Amino acid sequence: MYSKFVLEWDHLLNLDAINNNILDKKIRYHLRDFTLAEAKTVIERLTQRSKLQLEPGLIDALVTDLADERQEVRPIELQVVGAQLQEEGEHGITTLTAYKQLGINPKTELIKHSIEQVIKDCGNINEDAAWEVLFTLTDEKFTRPIKTKAELITAARRAGGVGEAGEVNSFCYPLPKTHYPKPITQNPLPITQRRRGSGGFY
Repeated sequence: MYSKFVLEWDHLLNLDAINNNILDKKIRYHLRDFTLAEAKTVIERLTQRSKLQLEPGLIDALVTDLADERQEVRPIELQVVGAQLQEEGEHGITTLTAYKQLGINPKTELIKHSIEQVIKDCGNINEDAAWEVLFTLTDEKFTRPIKTKAELITAARRAGGVGEAGEVNSFCYPLPKTHYPKPITQNPLPITQRRRGSGGFY
């Protein structure tokens, strides 16, 4: 399945810069998770080039909170949390004190705020449909079940925000970010109260 997506990109995009060969071993490289030391270095280098200067204690806390059970940090999660740090308040969060004021689990709060902003960007008319799709990509155990496009369209229609969607293929879609399921299932919007009013997920 992944090869099909890669080949579609090869067909649709202008890839002259890589000799129109997206599968060339000289071009592809392994994207792995960061070690804790690498994650800290990445944050330090990025903040040096930006207007948001994070104090050392905050950087250490971020790395610790982002570490998984293997003591590694996923680049995508570092990107999401780092971007949201800049969006918090008027001038972003730059101190450990301000970070801790987000709550018991500051990292989860940042991810939650990021999700809510993405939903907001969908527009008021599409908010319920967007939440329904996200709910479909999670479950009560905070895992990420793989869903087909047809299942996602059904979820969106259930909220009344989507009409006919044309052709439906059989590709499957998982929620890509490990730390997203819990914030999604705990969102405070009215649709959550309706979906979980009986104590269960649905």
